[in-house]
Order: sequence, then structure tokens, then C-alpha cells
Amino acid sequence: MRSAEVLILSLESDEERFMQARDLIDFAAMLATQCEIILERQTSFNDQGLHQYWLASKCRFQNWFEILDPSDSPEPSIVNENSSVILRPYVEEVLLGEVLTRIWAAIGCAYDAHRPDNAHRQHPAVAPIVRNVYAMHQQGRHRLLTLMASHTTLPLEDRTALDHLRRRCERWNDILLGHVMQHHDVSEFAFSPAVAVASAEDARRAQTTSEWYLKDELTHIALDQTLDGNLLAPSPNQFLNHQILAGIIESLGAEVLDTTELLPSVWIDRVTHLVDDAQELVDSLLLLDEL
Repeated sequence: MRSAEVLILSLESDEERFMQARDLIDFAAMLATQCEIILERQTSFNDQGLHQYWLASKCRFQNWFEILDPSDSPEPSIVNENSSVILRPYVEEVLLGEVLTRIWAAIGCAYDAHRPDNAHRQHPAVAPIVRNVYAMHQQGRHRLLTLMASHTTLPLEDRTALDHLRRRCERWNDILLGHVMQHHDVSEFAFSPAVAVASAEDARRAQTTSEWYLKDELTHIALDQTLDGNLLAPSPNQFLNHQILAGIIESLGAEVLDTTELLPSVWIDRVTHLVDDAQELVDSLLLLDEL
């Protein structure tokens, strides 16, 4: 089973700051199961962390755009192994990463909805940032679905496997979203609102602390069993995936990290330095805009 500690070891490495797409959905599960603590925070989200999250997401979307836009690159006339090796990791990254994008957007919108009016005047809202990233991700999703529908782009075996992955990710998104639905109506981020509502009701039935922790543990076990099958590695945007996670963690700040088992407090010192990498992201984004 993958755990927060495994992710932290990956994130803390100075030499290899890379995260696979599979790690993104693991992190989404952690955020969803700990969303009550996040939503009850007394301070605003860290602006630097939110900016890093947006910037890294923007850079990653630009990379997706170049690969997944069928109008900007000629379609391969012959389906072969090379097309699968090049395209499939991008498709996996979009599908798996979308769960984190939706869960984080739901948490951000729920947090804004729960804040008093005077807090909105003192600090910028979170919802516009997470909604903007969500909108970018939806563009990437639309492009990949168009690509998957083309019989000349990927072999049938790959298209079938990726379609199964898409449906699993959609199902998991709605199951995890149920945790947030207990606190606010965020059904707009569900593929099937009915599944999200049912998941919320199921979570409410976990009355005792032991039942709650058991449910969370089973969630991560089930994720391993249903998603680890045929994923390709490495992901094409490992550094940007890392920066997206780092931006979210920086957004949460010490108040939440000190009161939840999502991440141990030793990670706080490390993550505060990762925002310095924002300049590298800015340079990358400016370079992409010039192309």
C-alpha cells in the first residue's frame, strides 16, 4: 500500500524531485479523507503555494497542448508501438491527474463557501485559482478524448486499456468527492453526482474514529488494486507533477500540517523552500509562450 510517508520520501529528495502520475491520485485520496481538517482551518491558504500550484499546472497544460492537439501535429498514418510509447503516458497523466485537480478544486470552493464575508475581503479567494486550473484540465481532457477516438492514433489494445482507466478514474473521483460533499455541495466536480452523494452518505455512516480510519485505509488499498495494473512509467511531466503537489502542500500551511497525519511536521521545513523553484517554472512558461 502506498502511504503519505512514501510520497514524502519522493518529495524530499533533492536530486530527484519527480512524481509519477500515479502519485497524484494517491495524494487526492489523502486530501479527500482529510478534508474536514482542511476546511476547518482558521487561517487563509498560502498565496505563494496557490500561485505555484497554478503556475506548475499551466506549464504542464502547455506541454499537454503540444502533444495532444490533433490540429497542431499530423496524425500518424500507421499505428505502431512508437505512437503508443509517446502518447499513452500523456493520456495516463491527464486521466490520473484530473482526480487531484477536481478534488483540490472542490476543497478550495468548499473552503471559500465556508469563510465569513469579512475573511473574503481580507484575503483573495481560493476558488478562482482552482477553477482556472480545473478549466485548463478540462481542455486537456477534451483533447485526449478526441485523440483516443481516432483509430489511427493508438492501437486498439491501448485505446481499450485507456478507456478502462478513464472509467476507473471517474469512479474514484466521485467516491473521493463524497468526503467533501459532506461539508458542501461540490457536485459540479463529479462525473456522476449520484455516486458522489451516495459516497457522502456512506462516509457519514462511519460514526466512530476506528471505523473512519478503517475506511480510509481500505480506500488506499482499493486504489492500489484497481489502478496499478497496466500503467506506463515514467510520466512525461514528473518535475511539474512534483511542483503541483508541493504547491498544494505549501497552500495548506503549518496550521493544517501540524494537526493532521496527512504529512508529518518534518515536511514543513522542506516544502517552504520549494516555492523558490517558481522562477524556474516562470522561465519555462515564458519559453513555451514564445514557441
